[in-house]
Amino acid sequence: MGYNLLSTILLATCLVIRRVLIVRADAPRLRLCDLPTGHTGILSRRSPGTGWNRALDSQDAGFRQILSDLWYKIVLPIICAAMEHQPSLVNCDEGENRAHVRWCPTGQLAFLPFHAAGDYSLSGKGHRVFDFVVSSYIPTLNSIIRSTPPTSSEDTTMDSTIKVLAVACPYAKGQVPIPDTEDEVTRVGRHVVPLLDQPATPVSQYTALVKKTATAERVLEEMKEATWVHLACHGVQDATSPTSSALLLSDGTRLSLSDIAAEHLPRAEFAFLSACQTATGYDKIPSESLHLAAGMLLAGYCSVIGTMWSIADRHAPQVADDVYGFLLREGTGRRPDHKESALALHLAMQKLRARIGEGSFLAWVPYIHIGA
Repeated sequence: MGYNLLSTILLATCLVIRRVLIVRADAPRLRLCDLPTGHTGILSRRSPGTGWNRALDSQDAGFRQILSDLWYKIVLPIICAAMEHQPSLVNCDEGENRAHVRWCPTGQLAFLPFHAAGDYSLSGKGHRVFDFVVSSYIPTLNSIIRSTPPTSSEDTTMDSTIKVLAVACPYAKGQVPIPDTEDEVTRVGRHVVPLLDQPATPVSQYTALVKKTATAERVLEEMKEATWVHLACHGVQDATSPTSSALLLSDGTRLSLSDIAAEHLPRAEFAFLSACQTATGYDKIPSESLHLAAGMLLAGYCSVIGTMWSIADRHAPQVADDVYGFLLREGTGRRPDHKESALALHLAMQKLRARIGEGSFLAWVPYIHIGA
């Protein structure tokens, strides 16, 4: 299917042991590599967590230094170790044959943007992590197992077609309006609706809930039948009770992580949380990686796109357009695959950086992929 899933690397970084575990998906071999000392100093440059978005702008030298330290002290040594293990595994080639890295950072490292690591003072290829690999995150090593769905041979009774749910809630009590969410859902529909009329279509249903129809009760009910869900709305994190973190929907209703996790979602595959703070954890609680986006994995979704902090509303529609344009592209001869969502986001971010410039960090760094 083009995307080099067999070249997946699973990377676990830890402040305590300062070692990286590299696991090849296509071979039962493990490799431990020592990390260079001094990388803990990255964390002292700026307090990690939810305050970053208030402290940064597109020209912030401190943030550039963080990305550079991440690159030279952690990410580049890992990539070099992977290339030493198998030179063909990591390359700078364009296109779909990229290695896929799943970052599993622990402790305060969970707040750092490994997917954006790089030296942005240098031009040309080979100085940023996205020049080499497609990046995803996993909250725990065990979650990589949970995010792998059963094969169709294991369940022949369930309808294998894709049912898409798209939700737009531009207005939430006490929140800044995000009117472009309606355009975002419209663009998702442009990719989905034409497929409904095709013979032997892999997409069997499209449901759009916009404004007043997007209540928590209605959205949760539709999620029970949906395969892919796109949620364009505000999201808030609860530092004292992470499972109370919620999406803010119509009529002042909230759809909490605990509400979603309590439901049986047998069709769940892919969730795109185009909302504020959906992938932000907290540095004062034990479960740093428990946030809305990671919680969707626990609820049964295999692949999730979320945001580390508030995103620019004006860019979100085009990002969604590019992601779904790739996932639902014609000519593949097969059912659209949620496991390509990491690559879809990677390519969408390439286009966004080309439009606005790499230095506009607040616009593109927030987007991350979690899971398979």
